[in-house]
Amino acid sequence: MKTKHLVIGLIVTLIWAGNVAAGEVEDVLAKADSNLTDVKDQTYKAEIEVIRDGKIIKTLKFTAKIKGLTQKLVKFTAPGDVRGMSLLTTADGLMYVYLPSYKRVRRVAAHVRHQGFMGTDISPDEMAAGTLSEGWHAKIIRQDDKV
Repeated sequence: MKTKHLVIGLIVTLIWAGNVAAGEVEDVLAKADSNLTDVKDQTYKAEIEVIRDGKIIKTLKFTAKIKGLTQKLVKFTAPGDVRGMSLLTTADGLMYVYLPSYKRVRRVAAHVRHQGFMGTDISPDEMAAGTLSEGWHAKIIRQDDKV
């Protein structure tokens, strides 16, 4: 939960320079969604750092390709033990994972979609989310005039 609040806090800071009233928080998420979804197809590279007891124990690097808001392909590029592993989310909400060591595709079961993914606190459902306002609950943590 702390990670979600931090991410939302950063987004609020970056998108909304002025003060935000308590009733407008959801509007900020809607504006962020609008900015993030201006284009139909997107590709980006990112990293996830897994931190335990204040130390980085693993850094997962991946490339994500998004088609519209409903289809996403996440392909892990590092470290070596997950290189080539892919997670596909389809328009009908199904998820599939490709495991290169087995050379097989497996469907992600519904009961696993809300659990941590690859040692992180991020679930496959959160990785597949196309927008911030669906499934994320924003709250104002702090307001100041600094940008």
